[in-house]
Amino acid sequence: MMNGAATTLLRNVALAAGAALVATLILFTGQARAEKPRRIASINLCTDQIAMLLVPRERIVSLSFLAADPASSAMATEAKGFHLNRGRVEEILPLSPDIILAGPYAARAAVGLLRRLGHRVFELPIGESLADVARHIRAVAHVLGEEHRGEAVLSDFEARLRAIPAPPPGSRPVAALYAPNGITSGAKSLPQSVMDAAGFDNLAAHRGIAGVGRLGIEDIVAARPDALILARLSVEHPSLAARSLEHPALEAAVPKGAVIAVPHHIWACAIPQIVTGVEALANLRGRLAAGGAQ
Repeated sequence: MMNGAATTLLRNVALAAGAALVATLILFTGQARAEKPRRIASINLCTDQIAMLLVPRERIVSLSFLAADPASSAMATEAKGFHLNRGRVEEILPLSPDIILAGPYAARAAVGLLRRLGHRVFELPIGESLADVARHIRAVAHVLGEEHRGEAVLSDFEARLRAIPAPPPGSRPVAALYAPNGITSGAKSLPQSVMDAAGFDNLAAHRGIAGVGRLGIEDIVAARPDALILARLSVEHPSLAARSLEHPALEAAVPKGAVIAVPHHIWACAIPQIVTGVEALANLRGRLAAGGAQ
């Protein structure tokens, strides 16, 4: 049986997604969908992964090189064998795509030129919450003519959300998110939304950080949070920035066993794989509530 917190979360996700979907389709498609595109090119990591979730491989003529990078992509294994691009016009034009999927920041010059050349370009906005998973899947499914597949993907995602135990009652523990170079995420971000769904308050949001910001090691030591989330890359190369994650002061700043590593690619995009982060943090939250994180 669905718990109350899960019901509330799904209701909020559905309401936000439904309202935002209308605006997204008006803003980013601008017109009724044309014939189902058969040759799809993506030049953005998030649209790469959504395309792979929605359509057969043979309809995708190219993905961005980040799709196959295990440090960046939650679907690097699935991206093996695709033609990869770096968002350059000269790479895309010979592929004769019916549609190009793009994001709001990277390859801006290419997006503008492709449009001026008469190509159909769909731009997906940046994800900021769990509600954006439904919004983004439905928006891309619409332009690719795969609404039925999109709903099936979302059904699986929502089932996993429903299965996550509700956070225990009472005050919420505070977690600090720390990435190399002290990078963190505050309000209006996917990590914040994941932490909130798992029952944690976010130290960065408490400090007034919105989006991407910084927390120094000394900030975490002074705050003494209840848990520490290390945003690691699934493939890391030796660097001073990466070594900062091993600083002994970080682990000493939280209760024993209250440190968890969450790969960055889990919440880099508003895609269904983000539920893995909610599950991991909810599990830690439950252990903390039970009286120990070990």
